[in-house]
Amino acid sequence: MSRVHARRALAFAPSLRPRSRNVSLPTEFRLRESDIMDVIMGPLLWLIVTVIDLYTWVVIAGVILSWLTAFSIINTQNRIVYLIGDVVHRLTEPALRPIRRFLPDLGGIDLSPVVLLLGMIFLKQIVIRLAYQIGG
Repeated sequence: MSRVHARRALAFAPSLRPRSRNVSLPTEFRLRESDIMDVIMGPLLWLIVTVIDLYTWVVIAGVILSWLTAFSIINTQNRIVYLIGDVVHRLTEPALRPIRRFLPDLGGIDLSPVVLLLGMIFLKQIVIRLAYQIGG
């Protein structure tokens, strides 16, 4: 519907006209500033916890996949295995690389996934406690 048709329709139908914007709601229906923050922060904190949980599983999958590859249980010549390994490596390596630089060399043992998982559990607990503080 064009603007001209919309104006003509509003001229003949006063009930369709937009109401004044100066109308205020009764106080029991108004949202307080803290209610608005709860509406925004609750789902945001839930999303952060969910992303941490999913990334935890990706790190665990990367550890298991590296063990299976190291012991020649799975063959990386298989295209699907290679793609899965590549995706997991690309997702976990940016977080593991700085931890590997910080940790001492222990030979063939890589403790960086353990440190990363502990850090993610710590971060998740902070976010959960923050959500409880906001929730009341």
